[in-house]
Amino acid sequence: MLLVSAIAASHVVVMVVNAIALRLVVPLPIARASDTVLLMEASVLVVVPVLLFADTDLDALVEAQFARYSANRDVNASYCLLVDFSDASERISAAECRVLGDLAALLVDRNRIAPVFSLVFRSRTFNEYEGTWQGWERKRGKLEQLNQLIISGRSDALEVLVGAQADICAARYIVVADADTGMPKGTVRALIAIVARPLRDAASTTRREFGIVQPRMRQVAGDGPMTNYQWIYASVPMGGAASAPTADLFQDVFGAGSFYGKGVYDVDAFSAAMQGRIPDGLLLSHDLIEGEFVGCATASDVEMHEVCIASHEAEMRRRHRWIRGDWQSLPWLLDHVRDQKGAVVRNKLSSLSRWKIFDNVRRSVTTIALVCMLASVWLAGNCIAILSLAMVGLVMPGEIVALAQSLRKRRCGDPSCISRAWCTLAFRACFLLDEAVVHASAAATASYRMLVTHRNLLEWSPASLRRSPSPTSLWSRTVGMRHSLGVIVLLGVAVAWLRPTGLLFAAPWLFCWSCAPWLSAWSGRTRTFSHSKEASDDTSSVQA
Repeated sequence: MLLVSAIAASHVVVMVVNAIALRLVVPLPIARASDTVLLMEASVLVVVPVLLFADTDLDALVEAQFARYSANRDVNASYCLLVDFSDASERISAAECRVLGDLAALLVDRNRIAPVFSLVFRSRTFNEYEGTWQGWERKRGKLEQLNQLIISGRSDALEVLVGAQADICAARYIVVADADTGMPKGTVRALIAIVARPLRDAASTTRREFGIVQPRMRQVAGDGPMTNYQWIYASVPMGGAASAPTADLFQDVFGAGSFYGKGVYDVDAFSAAMQGRIPDGLLLSHDLIEGEFVGCATASDVEMHEVCIASHEAEMRRRHRWIRGDWQSLPWLLDHVRDQKGAVVRNKLSSLSRWKIFDNVRRSVTTIALVCMLASVWLAGNCIAILSLAMVGLVMPGEIVALAQSLRKRRCGDPSCISRAWCTLAFRACFLLDEAVVHASAAATASYRMLVTHRNLLEWSPASLRRSPSPTSLWSRTVGMRHSLGVIVLLGVAVAWLRPTGLLFAAPWLFCWSCAPWLSAWSGRTRTFSHSKEASDDTSSVQA
């Protein structure tokens, strides 16, 4: 019980410590190069790794790439789609060849307007352990093979289908984005100005110790119909804030940002730092560890956009994948790890880097600990009322703070902000048990695969699938959340049998959790009214 309470309380403790630390440090923009000639001569490749399917919207894929180019014409950049296909029983099929041909034709048409687009295809290799044809090491392997192509000028795994290989190999910096990532005007130039800054300034003796620059990511609703979930969680610009530096604990206090897979990196620095570091087939969430080895700076005054998840069900699928990745990173907390060849070597990650890994795992078990603590309080019968009320503050401190802030924002001209804040608070309470079940499932799955089967450790789905429409019927969501509903029944029976007086305090929580299937179905439904002006402006910025 003491351990469970400590884990639950850690959520608030970490929030308070972070808030105090950020109060003491003023966020400042990172120094960047001002030499216009340097920026124009820096060879940049904007890469979008894509996992293709037979039903992939190729037109939307190419249009999004053209939109990134249109908003960032002020730098010497080329735009590459780095594609492969999902796991299959053969190296490549006739249908997949047709998809590649259609995509290549679309890019060739765009090159008639501006010859800056390329298409690079990564073929599958046979994984004997998994017994299937798949892309080596998923996204990490794709980018590593691209780095090898740029550095050595050749690659057995990659084939340039559109564009000149010489132009690709000339790149010194790579900007990585997802298929749904929006780049507002000047984003690429701002990132390059930071990463291309000379190692030592003439006016300063400090050295640049990073090869990656991570921008601030903001979730937007996209240009399609807005779902209820997107209305609640997608950001609406409040005006003038996009170019202002915001607080980031690790960057502002320790000078070391965290890499989450989108940003710019120096090809030579990245390849040198990651050479032989990561063992094959074991690490799902590789971005954070790559950022710690290469060195990452967070540019909080530079912004990229990504389309918000469309429903709670899709968010839980994504959360399951994230937590599996976090748990599979646990070996990197040890003093010795395995390298790419399987040899045991000394772990060179710093204490701060290991804390980031540990903190991710801690956050994944916090929700589980909160549910366990609530259940133990109901069954124990000691100070039930006080502890149950205190749990509201433990469960939802971030949401309560957001609600308080929304009262101020309402005066700034956004009348919907307080409604969204209340919805966030309700979602957090009603989905608490379902989140705990999903988190426990992810942790158990990762542990079982790491310790027993050693298979499917790289199981992954692309962002396009996680953001695809989810079933919105009450029945489908009830079936999907059957494990959570089973836990509700067990808890209700246990409290009624062992301590009936506890039902007075357990009933409100059990009722909220029972509403989760209805809320989950509602979250994925399209809103019946049009976007606000702010949301429309926000959406258009993704395409800019």
